[in-house]
Amino acid sequence: MGTRSVRLDQESESVLSEVMATTGLSISEVIKKGLLAYRETARHAGKKSPADFFREFDLGEGGYGAAPARQAQEAVKNKLRSQRKQRDTG
Repeated sequence: MGTRSVRLDQESESVLSEVMATTGLSISEVIKKGLLAYRETARHAGKKSPADFFREFDLGEGGYGAAPARQAQEAVKNKLRSQRKQRDTG
């Protein structure tokens, strides 16, 4: 069993006091339970793939793309034609 010294800011100190008062647990017990509760979150945070990271952004179907990547060249041509028509008729 190890002994650790931890410095807490005022907010963390307040939270610790509140949890101790609410639960009746000691400082050591609160910190141990907090570590156990956080362990699962930490495990998943380290396994995030780039795809997981970008999935968090809700860009909707196809993101911000005007067309799927396979059709990008044709989509750019169509967009330029459309802009040219607007410029010529406007």
